[in-house]
Amino acid sequence: LRFIDVNKAKPFFLYCPFVDPHVAMQPPQEWIDRYPQDWDAQNGPYRGDNGYLPHPRPRAAYAAMISDMDEHVGTVLKRLKRHGLEENTIVIFTSDNGPTHGGRNPKFHIGGAACTFFKSNGGLNGFKGSCYEGGIRVPCLVRWPGKVTPGSTTDTPSYFPDWFPTLAEIAGGSVPTSQTLDGVSLVGLLEGEPLKRNKPLIWNFNGYGGQVAVRDGDWKAIRQSLMRKQPEPWQLYNLKDDPGEAKNLAEQHPEIVQRLEQAFVSA
Repeated sequence: LRFIDVNKAKPFFLYCPFVDPHVAMQPPQEWIDRYPQDWDAQNGPYRGDNGYLPHPRPRAAYAAMISDMDEHVGTVLKRLKRHGLEENTIVIFTSDNGPTHGGRNPKFHIGGAACTFFKSNGGLNGFKGSCYEGGIRVPCLVRWPGKVTPGSTTDTPSYFPDWFPTLAEIAGGSVPTSQTLDGVSLVGLLEGEPLKRNKPLIWNFNGYGGQVAVRDGDWKAIRQSLMRKQPEPWQLYNLKDDPGEAKNLAEQHPEIVQRLEQAFVSA
């Protein structure tokens, strides 16, 4: 907020990385008290058996973290409005990955987070640390008065490499040629135009045994255990027909697997 106060009279870029929602769960008690006691009556307290600090009301605490973050976002928006910047500022809200995964105690996710109780992955396959949709498909909200139509939505896939050329274009800056960038500008998409992308989206993650995902249109290829002695074979899904990634089509479409694998190798 002080940064906005100091820079209100000139163009600025503010990156505000909220920690919540994240374990360990330490939200304000005032938010915990707003949620029903019976949420935690069945599972009981989280005793720290999946790592991080214990908590007497893990489901209420998880909701409280999100509410607390939401309140802070509102505070930032109110500060923009106070300085008359509301109509001249693009605000982007998104996340780095999906909800956290399970641990040793099947009643709780890591740190006691109530991701199953709240259906935090939206019914998709996988959680944080996975290249399945539940691990990488996250919400992205953009408020850009005069550019983004209020209430509009798009199901066009994008990812974080797109934001560098997007913000550079908005700011009037120059970027390297498209051949050297992984991302493309989303300015046209935000204004309601179709997005043109000349290369697949690639996620390459060395954690959790090493995994990669390559998406081109509705097709998505995944390979796991790349950092282990026996990497798993490629999997292939059509996300339009199978957003939950339940039906592996790699054997039926080896030519698509080969094309997406080549895109990864040559990236």
